[in-house]
Amino acid sequence: MKDFLTAKQKKWLWISLISLLIIVGAGFVYGYSQRQVFLDRAVKKVKTKLKNDYALNFEVQAYRFVGLSEVEFQHLTVIPDQRDTLVDMQRFTAKVNLVPCCGEK
Repeated sequence: MKDFLTAKQKKWLWISLISLLIIVGAGFVYGYSQRQVFLDRAVKKVKTKLKNDYALNFEVQAYRFVGLSEVEFQHLTVIPDQRDTLVDMQRFTAKVNLVPCCGEK
């Protein structure tokens, strides 16, 4: 049986595949390292929106990623301006979709 690819073509195919894997791997590592930055921005945006639009003070003592797609909040409170506490949670966990274009609908 005759080979479909010559030795030179096989060599370039392997180089291309390995290069593609390296690029995808580097993108994954970069995204994984930046997800806390994205989470910080999202929490800041939520705090600002709740304060400006709804006169609510959103406070969270600590938040972090747990695993690949879960975010854990600790000591989360929501208090309306000059009112009693609306929400007080010791621990809250939420799953997030890290790749919105490929998630479930």
